[in-house]
Amino acid sequence: MRRRIIQVLLVAAIVGSAIAAQFCGLCAHASTSECTRSHVLGPGAPAPCAGLLVPEEEAARAALCIAVDLPDCRRRRKHEAEEARIRREAAESLLRIENKLRKECDAALDECARIVTDTPGPEPASAWWSRAEVWGLTAGGVVLGVGVTLLAVWAAGAL
Repeated sequence: MRRRIIQVLLVAAIVGSAIAAQFCGLCAHASTSECTRSHVLGPGAPAPCAGLLVPEEEAARAALCIAVDLPDCRRRRKHEAEEARIRREAAESLLRIENKLRKECDAALDECARIVTDTPGPEPASAWWSRAEVWGLTAGGVVLGVGVTLLAVWAAGAL
């Protein structure tokens, strides 16, 4: 956008000076130097001095472009600047809200961590093989199994 404005301003300056030079040449201003006034050149005629040579058609089209596009360009620039300001304010507002929510979440997490660390949890369960009941039942099962086996062998021998 900025580049377009600069291009338009440069064209405006070039075309403006070319048009001004041409109008001054048509006026009755006499000058001693050939390069200080404009000249009307026909096709194939050599230019009397060095400089910018712009055809009348192109100069008129550029002047019209400057007259129409430049105000529109300024209007769009003003509108886009206002839109950018509004977007920036909205983003800043959203950032403030997000920071507030983040602080609230941090506070809630800190509270949860405090509750978890302050509340005693259940006693850790001991492993099943380290309990006396398990070993007592296992020993009782072994004794009962041996007794039943001996009884079965004795009964089989008595038959």
